[in-house]
Amino acid sequence: MSLSKLNLPRLVRRTSAPQLVLNVLISFGATVLIVRVFLELTGYPRLGNSTLHIAHLLYGGIALTAACLLMLIYGSPTAHRIGSVLTGIGLGLFFDEVGKFITSNNDYFFRPAAPIIYVVCLVITLIIFLLRRRGRYFSDQELMVDALEHAELLFEGEQSEHRRRHINTDLEHIAHSVKDPDHVKLAQAIQEFVNSEAAKPGHSKLLLLAGRVEQWGLRRFIQRQNLLTVILLVILAMNSLGSLIAFSVSAIVPVASPELAREIQRLYISTGLREFSPFSLTINGIDLLLNMVTAAVTLYGIVLFVTGRKFHGLFWVQAALILDLCVVNVFTFYVEQFSAALWTLANIAVLLYVRAYQHQLRQAQIHKQHIAASTKAAALASQSADDGTRQTISSNV
Repeated sequence: MSLSKLNLPRLVRRTSAPQLVLNVLISFGATVLIVRVFLELTGYPRLGNSTLHIAHLLYGGIALTAACLLMLIYGSPTAHRIGSVLTGIGLGLFFDEVGKFITSNNDYFFRPAAPIIYVVCLVITLIIFLLRRRGRYFSDQELMVDALEHAELLFEGEQSEHRRRHINTDLEHIAHSVKDPDHVKLAQAIQEFVNSEAAKPGHSKLLLLAGRVEQWGLRRFIQRQNLLTVILLVILAMNSLGSLIAFSVSAIVPVASPELAREIQRLYISTGLREFSPFSLTINGIDLLLNMVTAAVTLYGIVLFVTGRKFHGLFWVQAALILDLCVVNVFTFYVEQFSAALWTLANIAVLLYVRAYQHQLRQAQIHKQHIAASTKAAALASQSADDGTRQTISSNV
């Protein structure tokens, strides 16, 4: 029997998959950082005795088991959200000890462990990107699964009016998007139930407070956006110039003054900024070279932005940030270890801000185009009316 004739089940992807995987990524990264900071502050305590050693890998296994059981037992979207967070925590506790897995002497401080953990984060991020890109085009089956998940939300307790409006909007979109008339009827039936007395929403004070805080923050952001953008550009420019100067010094000083190079190397080591010399042709040197490249690209984008070519400038700034996050940081985590996480979080925050600012600029440009088109159409209509009036007067005369 051929595979084409087998009645194999079809896996239908959740429309909420990107958010669930994002929960895994955030909880994964947060768990690793919290564990590393906690162990550093407490002096790396050991749980057990001369015979037993209870590693936090075991707690990771417990979290992963709990996540699996929770999502197998309960069918609600809330259970999947909680399960995604527990999955990230379990993976974080597991991969935090990756140095012990790949070394013969169970070296928890194995230097490549940090970049390995960071690469795992990049892989999960790539999955989120692919899911979001694929999410622009949903099949009828995926849309109907989304509608059924909306129905499940109504059985999870007290609902809010905001959530009901959100569900109604999604169901209307589904009813107009699916092609199968039976699927349309199902979406309409779910929407009818959403608007019934059985699913009458309550008043969630927490959701109301969160909505007010969000609106307040958005207003503040819009009021101070120009100032924030200027401050951000100045910080990016200063950081890029600093990276270029550091690379120039590392290339020129060893040749011009070897003694000064050795003094700077001792300064680096004594302050704990880097374990290796910035003048050695090792992974540190590669990290410094790549930072120089991203700094140059960032400065190029800032120059384009300041000279009026904002969209081109933002494109190159984003390209530099993405290059930094996806390539440079792999080497930076080897050199700086987990202290590089602070710089990584700052880069992510800047990237999100740049993308939000770019989106707002694009929306403002579209709004101006609509206004210009409306004005032109009104002018043409007025001109046509005037021509019609003149023709009428001429014919009467």
